[in-house]
Amino acid sequence: MDFFPRHDASTIIDGCNDLLLYYASRPAAFHVVNPTTRRRAALLAPRARTLLSVLSFDPCASPRYKVLRFTGWLPRDAIIEAFEFDSKRGAWRPAAARASGSGSSRTRRTSGH
Repeated sequence: MDFFPRHDASTIIDGCNDLLLYYASRPAAFHVVNPTTRRRAALLAPRARTLLSVLSFDPCASPRYKVLRFTGWLPRDAIIEAFEFDSKRGAWRPAAARASGSGSSRTRRTSGH
C-alpha cells in the first residue's frame, strides 16, 4: 500500500465493502482508504478518546461513507456516547444511540442531524 504513506504507522480497525478504516495514534487521526482505487481520505482528528470505531459504506445506496466512534459506555438502557463522521459533510457530529434493554447486543439510533 505504497500510495498510503501512513500504512506502516497505522492499524486497520474496520472494513466495509472494500473500504478500510485506519487509525494512526501519532498524531491521532482516522483515514478511510480504498485499496482498489488507491484513494484515501484523512478525517478530522477526534476530540475525545475513542473506545470503538466502525465504518459504514453501501456503494449501491450512496457513494458516502460514515464512521461511528464510541467514546463511552454507560449501563444498559442508557445513552451511549458516540460521534459520527459523514463523508459528505466532512465533519464529526454527536450521535446518540440507546443500548437495548432486552439483553440483546443491538443498538438503535435515537437521534441525530
